[in-house]
Amino acid sequence: MQVYKENTPEFEQLKKCKEIFNEDSSYEKDEDVVDYLEINQNIIDENNKNIEDIEENKFECSICLEEYKIGDKAKKTSCQHLFHVACIRNW
Repeated sequence: MQVYKENTPEFEQLKKCKEIFNEDSSYEKDEDVVDYLEINQNIIDENNKNIEDIEENKFECSICLEEYKIGDKAKKTSCQHLFHVACIRNW
């Protein structure tokens, strides 16, 4: 799991996501979900370039903590985080 230090851009993005999702129980707001994706190798490769902790180097859903696999359905939020579609609906 990726750990973010406070007062970093990543930490601020996570805080924004938390604020968005805690506003109410409906996570299907159009303004919060900016893209629906099918995970492919390009998405995995691009994400791995951005991970600082190469030792762990996991591209995973922050809700279920499972690594994304090619073909998984995901949602990208306005704070630029990806979640499995089923996970974000249940969360």
